[in-house]
Amino acid sequence: MRKVAITVVAVLAVEAAVAAAWIYSGFYPIAATQQHLPITYAVIETAYNRSIARYAASVGEPPDLAQPGLLPEGLRHYQDHCAQCHGAPGVAPAPFSLGMTPVPPPIVGIARHRTPAQIFWVIKHGVKMSGMLGWELKLEDAEIWAIVALVTRMPTMTPIAYQEMVRSFGVPPPEAACPTVAAAARSADAVPAAGECL
Repeated sequence: MRKVAITVVAVLAVEAAVAAAWIYSGFYPIAATQQHLPITYAVIETAYNRSIARYAASVGEPPDLAQPGLLPEGLRHYQDHCAQCHGAPGVAPAPFSLGMTPVPPPIVGIARHRTPAQIFWVIKHGVKMSGMLGWELKLEDAEIWAIVALVTRMPTMTPIAYQEMVRSFGVPPPEAACPTVAAAARSADAVPAAGECL
């Protein structure tokens, strides 16, 4: 038993040394134009799913997402802050999002596989090393829930229905690739602060 334990420890030590040498060598490509290795994606995906499930459990019961007024407010915020990266039914993401690693997932897929609480948590806190911003300092919880109310409806929404909703609520389309610029464009006095849009 002792020999087995020593062998396991030795193997783990060698693997750790090889991994450290690989990292310090600088050979691992960090360019956003190159995708991660499959094993890297597997590790990240596992950590991503488990972390969201754990921390979103503290969000609690969502409000009534069908309450009047929630959908138009959610649509306004979505057009300003989300559509550029995640698109919408019948609306492609902005071209710049294809240069991100990982590429932002389509919003319909997110809505199909995540609970409202999980979607709320991700919007509020963001995801490290993914380009997904945390909107906690920009949006109130009620505004984030309004976005969730919209997102949870998207899997059953056709492109025509989405465009009709945009027109009926009088919400203009995203005006720029940068969410800050898109929001500021509606106010002559609003100027993005330095570092808000990279």
